[in-house]
Amino acid sequence: MRARAVHALARYKDPAAQEGLVAALKDENAEVRAAAAAGLGELDLKAAPQGLLDATKDPSADVRQQAAEVLGQIHDPKAVPQLKALLEDADADVRSSAVEALSDIRDRAALQALIAAMQSKDVTVRRAAAQALGQRD
Repeated sequence: MRARAVHALARYKDPAAQEGLVAALKDENAEVRAAAAAGLGELDLKAAPQGLLDATKDPSADVRQQAAEVLGQIHDPKAVPQLKALLEDADADVRSSAVEALSDIRDRAALQALIAAMQSKDVTVRRAAAQALGQRD
């Protein structure tokens, strides 16, 4: 029920929903937390809220992945350290989302993180980083 409420809150794309969605990032249920992160991506935010940055350390891989995707949509350079840390995540989908998010952030620190990702143990991360670097101006 809480997850449905979070989805409904985000559906209206009202910036006033940000506070409620950030609060839902601390819910005990991972599905609610993931929905809250996704909902923040619907708000066309210009800056990443601290709660979303913190969600990159969530115990749930689904929440970490959703947070990475939304941070990429927001394009906030202050998310680069969290996204860079996700390049070493235990979950392959999280790592992939982190590379994609870094490629969406047009910042020198994001560029450096992508260059560093070229040394990853994960061939998928290396390949995605190479593609992202090839698409940059």
